[in-house]
Amino acid sequence: MADQDNTNPEEQIEREVQRRLGNQMRRHHAETAELRDIVKDCQNKLVQQHSVIKGLTAEPLTFGNLIKVHNSPDPSLFKSNDEVLVIDGESEHHHKGGRIISGLDGSPVVAEDGTVLVKLNDEQEVRFAIGVNDRPQVSLSKKEDGTFAVVQIDGKNWEVKGLPDVGLVVGDNVKVIDKTKAVVGKGYDLTAGPICKVAAITEKGIEVWNKGEKYLVYNPKEFELEENDRVACDPNMFCIREKLERDSREKYQVKGDINVSWDDVGGLEDAKNELKDALELPFQETELFEHYDVDPLRGILLYGPPGCGKTLLARIAAWSMAMCMERI
Repeated sequence: MADQDNTNPEEQIEREVQRRLGNQMRRHHAETAELRDIVKDCQNKLVQQHSVIKGLTAEPLTFGNLIKVHNSPDPSLFKSNDEVLVIDGESEHHHKGGRIISGLDGSPVVAEDGTVLVKLNDEQEVRFAIGVNDRPQVSLSKKEDGTFAVVQIDGKNWEVKGLPDVGLVVGDNVKVIDKTKAVVGKGYDLTAGPICKVAAITEKGIEVWNKGEKYLVYNPKEFELEENDRVACDPNMFCIREKLERDSREKYQVKGDINVSWDDVGGLEDAKNELKDALELPFQETELFEHYDVDPLRGILLYGPPGCGKTLLARIAAWSMAMCMERI
């Protein structure tokens, strides 16, 4: 005790600091080990989920466009004990499987109201429509039901059997199993797409320009179109989704060859320089105009007696504006 009492206070403080640091390090190592276990557990769960997702997406999907649809199921193709799948997204039994049990007692398999009695895999017995008089609620799982569609994928036409939705119409974008080309549902909303210009109207379809290339597209909504009309096509360049207003810049387009330029006008140097500065500078020095907050002129008045060159200057001014607009 006497020795402890004679211990230097600084040494006592140092030992206490070391003791506390040791306790903190041990707690830190314990917490780190616990975090490692948590991370390892999360990684294992992630691997498991990845396996599940991989199994669900074993069939890669692509997108196509319907160019022909026959979407009324044939009641004569539905038989007792046929396997079916519930495809009605609004049904509480969506994606459940089962088999048809109507018709086992000699009654019609498909009732007059276009429904069949199905015993689901969970033993529930539910009556579903096949789509004759109503939207489809079930589809045959392992055989054709009389519906078919012609789908265009990457410029090639494919005929596929069976449709999951009788609401599909020509021009719809659809999701397709890449391997079998089977339609599995509607694709994404096609309210937006490349803006194109009509090049020509032919018997086969509408030719449009997009980024310097010409495409043949369909006009399922039967818009009244003329050459140079602006249209919005679907992302796959299959059909026209919307007719747009004409480009306001077209009012500057020169309809014919002028075959003259500023240099072809003899004299009138002051008038030419004034016009070139007023018309071309806002396009050539856009950043300077924006920096100094200067608005381009909104109108120019040419005046003088007949024969002084006003009309010629106006034609060349129009040509100059058209050239500037093409460079934007």
